[in-house]
Amino acid sequence: MSSFSHRLLAGWLLSITLLSPELVLAASFDSDGVQIYYEERGAGEPVVLLHGFSQTLQMWNETGLAEALARRYRVISVDLRGHGNSGKPHKPEEYGPEMGADVIRLLDHLQLSKANLIGFSMGATIVSKLLTTHPSRVSTAVLGSGFFPRWSEEEEEFAQFTKSRAISGERHPWEPENQDYVALAAAIRGLRYADVLDEEIVAIATPTVVVIGSIELQHFSSENCRRLSTLPESISTIIIAGADHDREKPAILQPEFLNAVIELIDDHK
Repeated sequence: MSSFSHRLLAGWLLSITLLSPELVLAASFDSDGVQIYYEERGAGEPVVLLHGFSQTLQMWNETGLAEALARRYRVISVDLRGHGNSGKPHKPEEYGPEMGADVIRLLDHLQLSKANLIGFSMGATIVSKLLTTHPSRVSTAVLGSGFFPRWSEEEEEFAQFTKSRAISGERHPWEPENQDYVALAAAIRGLRYADVLDEEIVAIATPTVVVIGSIELQHFSSENCRRLSTLPESISTIIIAGADHDREKPAILQPEFLNAVIELIDDHK
């Protein structure tokens, strides 16, 4: 077969892969020295999915959300640095804003000027930071069970607890085995470099939806409750009754979450 035929066949196979929500293109790229793994499926409006802390992009596959969205859009799910098949630096300064920079570099790698960003938990905090640092690259944003980050000593305590889990072996839902707990602790500590200030939030003009379960809302700090009540008009809030973070009734697995994503994207194509 000629080289031209090989290229033609490769292009045909790639287009078929991206048009089918069941088929997946797996790849990785160099993000300023850290390998970032991602998967693609579907076609249309680009949608980037960012998982929660200590999880991987497989959470979007296991919950069925990746395939559901891929029936309408081009879905790109990412293993955040420190997680899954991506690189795992051990220094806190290599996280925080660098986790958002990975998303922008991914868009550059895929030659996308902008995308719809959907984050869960830590993924949502990364998206919320990008709303302030790279608004021109974000078409719409959905913050699922996560909010605008502010560093506190609670995060430091959680980082120490995370490292101790290497001994205890405790695992959360959608969390894989064989974790690098040093890298995960560094990811938490990296949040100290990613604070979002009140004046940055009120300046956000990107269409954004915050989706939170009423049970997890009970665990919000007084600071985040105050922020939630003073959001700009560009940011709407959906509170799902009886839903929690990732245990009995995760908010992102309720119909309201998927409906909010589809409505937001379709309204702002």
